[in-house]
Amino acid sequence: VGEENISKIGQLLNDESLPLCGIKVFYGQSTGNLMYSDLDRLAQEMSGSEHKLIVFHSEDQCCVDRNIKNLKLADFGTGPASFRFHSAVRSSDTAYSSTKKILDWAVKFPFRVHLAHVSTPYEIELVQEARKQGANITCEVAPHHLLFCDEDYEALGGWLKMNPPVRSREERALLQSYFAQSQIEVFATDHAPHTLSEKQRPYPQCPSGVPSIDFFAPLLLHCAEHFGLKLSDAIQMASANPATHYELSEHSGIIQGKWANLCVVDKVAPYRVSEVDVVSKCGWTPFMSQILRHKVVATIRKGAMIYQLGR
Repeated sequence: VGEENISKIGQLLNDESLPLCGIKVFYGQSTGNLMYSDLDRLAQEMSGSEHKLIVFHSEDQCCVDRNIKNLKLADFGTGPASFRFHSAVRSSDTAYSSTKKILDWAVKFPFRVHLAHVSTPYEIELVQEARKQGANITCEVAPHHLLFCDEDYEALGGWLKMNPPVRSREERALLQSYFAQSQIEVFATDHAPHTLSEKQRPYPQCPSGVPSIDFFAPLLLHCAEHFGLKLSDAIQMASANPATHYELSEHSGIIQGKWANLCVVDKVAPYRVSEVDVVSKCGWTPFMSQILRHKVVATIRKGAMIYQLGR
């Protein structure tokens, strides 16, 4: 959604020849000129399409701009340490402020709202409160927000730059706790396969985003084991829940008559992730050196084997 197409949203969503499951709103600047923040206009244009999903990237651009004005990159050092500036500029407050505005709005309307890549535990608390008030809210978490914190910039530098950024150790622990309590419906990688050369640039020129879709299942099971999430709930986060949200019910489970879209995973001896485990064409992942205990041995799409480990 953007200024140039907002007046066409209702028409697009109701066009049965498309058909669209919903829309994406960058409520805060992210990549390119994608920002849109007029929620009242959005509600007006979405009238009659209440059953469609609205996915929000939630960061308050006003807070980001204020932080940029008040902070100096030079104060955060040079080299990998300079990337701590990213978590300070796109602070937890920028996410909280934006998410609060979105959820206060969502309480007033019957729209289905989904928050992408929630990075702070405070947003989960806002979601819990909005649900009590009747809002139809779901949310997702990415593995990098569960496994990394701002202390890891020292070692990983630009490999850990993404929007929204990693948070403090304390915030990460609380987010892990909400994950374990099944307060988050979807596990999603927010896969962004920038090249290695791009991610090795100095902070100002380094693009935001990390690749990890090829480690989706091992990371999900790793987080479930380490933070106490039931296996059945982890499977829901990976399949049935997103299938419901995005109107893909024919892919929602291992059921006769459904599409045979299956991921076969083995529990193996603990291994340290290295380049040989990376399938993404960009050839790197911030999860290099993580110790995992699961590997995808086969992927089946619509009944056809499309990937086998070692082949």
